[in-house]
Amino acid sequence: MDRASKLTEIRNRQDRWRRERQAELDREHVVAELQHQHRGEAAPHSPSPQGRGASGATATAAAQSPSRAAPGGS
Repeated sequence: MDRASKLTEIRNRQDRWRRERQAELDREHVVAELQHQHRGEAAPHSPSPQGRGASGATATAAAQSPSRAAPGGS
């Protein structure tokens, strides 16, 4: 395998890992949000995550993840 194809394979592997990690963070965020709603802590005007499709939730969380992932932790 030449250098370019090795780099492409590595990049693809990293991209796949990032997508899987983002999906995991999205799931954790949705679970936390649903727990807050269940306890009555959610703001009445906040949109419900189950109303969106998976891709919409992922895209929204992906845009927000750098600032949201660090403080909350797991």
